[in-house]
Amino acid sequence: MKYYLKCKYQKGMWNNEKIATIKTCSEAHEYSFFTFDTELTFLDKENALIELLGMRKLDNSTVQVMAREEGNPRYFFVPLEDIVEKEGTK
Repeated sequence: MKYYLKCKYQKGMWNNEKIATIKTCSEAHEYSFFTFDTELTFLDKENALIELLGMRKLDNSTVQVMAREEGNPRYFFVPLEDIVEKEGTK
C-alpha cells in the first residue's frame, strides 16, 4: 500500500513544476509549496495526490506526514481525512 495526501495544484515557474496547496492543522490552514510533476498523481485540472514518504497518526483527526517540497522532504500536520490509501504505483 502507498499513502497519498490530497492537494490542489496550479502551474509553477517551470514546465515540470507545480505549486501544491495542502490543508494543514495549523492556524494558517493551508500551506503552498513548489514541487515537481513527477511527485504528483493528477486527478483533474486542479486536484492531485502527492505521495507520502512517511506518516504518523497523532490522534483521531491529525496525521504528521513527510512529503517532498521541491525535491526535499518536509513535515506537515494534516487532517486524517486528506490521506488516501492506494495499491500499486502512479
